[in-house]
Amino acid sequence: MKALSWLALLLLSVTVLNYPNPFNPAAGETTSIEYSLAADTGVTIYIFNVINQPVKRISCPSGQNGGRAGYNQVVWEGYTDFNELAANDAYVARVVSGGKQIGKCKIVVLR
Repeated sequence: MKALSWLALLLLSVTVLNYPNPFNPAAGETTSIEYSLAADTGVTIYIFNVINQPVKRISCPSGQNGGRAGYNQVVWEGYTDFNELAANDAYVARVVSGGKQIGKCKIVVLR
């Protein structure tokens, strides 16, 4: 993997949106986390609950869905890393590349 310079990371700062919000995973709904990147780069999306506990980690390799230059759409089904439905709560999705947070959004689960 190429090392990204600080300038490249600055250019990779992104606006992160998700839709629908709120969503109900118990009813089979999913939410799409959407953002655009200036260049291909490996991305990890970390989803935390309101007390900053990690709930889900989604890895997106460089050049593939979630890590390619341009528009990216990553789906979260509402399940945790322990394969349990996420509880009614507010969550924060942090988009990280090269060890730096490049964007974030809030997600609400209502069941």
